[in-house]
Amino acid sequence: MNKEELKIKLDEVRLARVSDQLISMAKRSVRFIMNKSSDEEIPVGASKIGGCPDLPPNQSFPKWKGVPLSFLAQINLADISIFNTASELPSSGIISFFYSATQETWGYDPKHKGSWQVFYFSDLKKLQRTKFPHDLPDEGHYLANTISFFEEWTLPPFRSSIRESLEFTPEERKEYINFEHLLEKQDQNKMKNRIWGHPDAIQGDMQLQCQLVTNGIYCGDAKAREHPRYNELEPGSKDWELILQLDSEEDNARMCWGDVGRVYFWIHKTALANREFEKTWFQLQCY
Repeated sequence: MNKEELKIKLDEVRLARVSDQLISMAKRSVRFIMNKSSDEEIPVGASKIGGCPDLPPNQSFPKWKGVPLSFLAQINLADISIFNTASELPSSGIISFFYSATQETWGYDPKHKGSWQVFYFSDLKKLQRTKFPHDLPDEGHYLANTISFFEEWTLPPFRSSIRESLEFTPEERKEYINFEHLLEKQDQNKMKNRIWGHPDAIQGDMQLQCQLVTNGIYCGDAKAREHPRYNELEPGSKDWELILQLDSEEDNARMCWGDVGRVYFWIHKTALANREFEKTWFQLQCY
């Protein structure tokens, strides 16, 4: 769906007063669909979900508290560089994503750092398919899938500080929530997997939480807004970008996040510019 089609739909659901502002906030995103496969069929260095990761020979399987992390995905950036979407990302190499196999962390506590890891490998020639460690919990053995990419425009979710800047009337708030539900109902692909763009949020504002928690503020309750540094830090929430959003792909990959939710990986613009992907922050949201 392009911007023109989005505006027409917004106008149709009585959001014409704010439709131009919403469209100005729209972001391009690379959406993707999983296709069941196997490690034997997927070349080393290719984009994939699940299965075994491709790592340099000197790169050990990442661990947290002595337990191997599960491999979620690797994105070959050449596959998405053809889209006019995330020009801030490198145009080549792969980004690999790992997370705790037992899902005991959700990203709202500074102490959760390390229970996920993100790597950027620029030289694909050095990569090799790496088998799961023997002590990786069974629930962290995800099934291998290839990926099909396409571009899609995204609007800020209702649960976001970006949307809050529009100062909706009570009726417009209700209409925007209904509009999100309408788009989801009309979505033929159902699974919301994407790189870049606005997230498909299930709970609260993730950019704000990333900004606060990475500055040492616990966000597991409502007290974060009472913190002395809240007003100082809040404006910087806009500097966080979504690198990866992964849905509960139970059928294709045997992945289920919490109560059939999604996992999200975010990076600050400064870290992205410096290619410091190890500073990526993680969040899990579910229904």
